[in-house]
Amino acid sequence: MSRIQECLIDYINNTDRTIHQISQESKINHSQLYRVASGERKNLGLQASFRLSDALGVDINEFREDEEDESR
Repeated sequence: MSRIQECLIDYINNTDRTIHQISQESKINHSQLYRVASGERKNLGLQASFRLSDALGVDINEFREDEEDESR
């Protein structure tokens, strides 16, 4: 599971917001966010990652993979 997927799923599970609402706030196509949440897509582009981090209220560095995770 990618860090961005973990952050997105955790946020959805711990708030009352849906992927569609996050999509509207971040101005990222909801189908892209659904693919990230399902694991079909591992990452977003840089600008989309910044918009998503702003919408989730997390630091962009939360999306970074640990070096140990990257080697798996």
